[in-house]
Amino acid sequence: MKILIIGAGTIGLSYGWILSTVHDVSFFVRKAKINEYVNGIEIKVNDRRKYCPNTLVSYIPKITTTLDGEYNIIIVTVTRNQLAGVLPLLKKGAGTADIIFMLNHWNIQNEVKQYLDTDNYFIGFPSQIGGGRDKNKLDIIVFDEGTILGNPGGKYINRILEYKKAFEAAGLSVEIKEDMLGWLKLHYLQQSISAGAILKAGNYHTFATSHKAVKEMVYAFREGIAVCEAYGVDTKNIFPASMFRYPAPLVATAMRRMFNQKDTVAMVTGHMNHGLEEWISGYYEVLSDGVKKGIDMPVWESYRVFVDEYINRK
Repeated sequence: MKILIIGAGTIGLSYGWILSTVHDVSFFVRKAKINEYVNGIEIKVNDRRKYCPNTLVSYIPKITTTLDGEYNIIIVTVTRNQLAGVLPLLKKGAGTADIIFMLNHWNIQNEVKQYLDTDNYFIGFPSQIGGGRDKNKLDIIVFDEGTILGNPGGKYINRILEYKKAFEAAGLSVEIKEDMLGWLKLHYLQQSISAGAILKAGNYHTFATSHKAVKEMVYAFREGIAVCEAYGVDTKNIFPASMFRYPAPLVATAMRRMFNQKDTVAMVTGHMNHGLEEWISGYYEVLSDGVKKGIDMPVWESYRVFVDEYINRK
């Protein structure tokens, strides 16, 4: 299968490296960025699929600066804040390729609709990869499961099953979500509220080791769930919303244990190094939509002074 990836960050390069073991994978980059990839990318991999920790891999990605090729799939792994700059390119040059958007987004269907027909794209999420990038070096974890695909229309159709097989042929584990848009909204809450909670605590370690801080985050997350429900998301059937119906101290204890696991620390801090601004955009976005829907969000709102302070310092 011929695949183009737009977004040569940690997620794009990691998925490209894995998919290139069985598929023809290219990366679309700006001309000014070509030299960054000439000597290849060094990838330090903790591969949970093969129980191979700390393996070093040299990967030389195949680069293109145009969208005039004939591709089966175009996978978009840019950040939520970068998507607006990519959509006009896709409208003009995607050709007959199906597009898979693999990024966090609060309302991706609304942003994409003026550029692409619903039948021409799918929604995914790259949660099988965690880690970060420092120039031409990646330090990643490949989990044994976690890649998610879905159709914005909510139907299982032949093409998405075909792409599931293509991903699995490269050793990825794929789950198809029926309500992908609802799932994505709830997942967006996780990083959006993390921005406020971590900035209030001062750093990730202080947040993750404080029962009080994590319990406060639980209350804020419940407010975010109410916003999702106001938009028609059936949260009863989507994890982790169901977990937040238990008493807050119990949920906080479970979450604090998870936040302090080695893999979680590596994944969250790695993402924060290059994605905190995206998380902050999500924080404001969810809060704004909560206000529009008349949802009372006192805990979510209480983080705002710390988020604003960070923005002002930057």
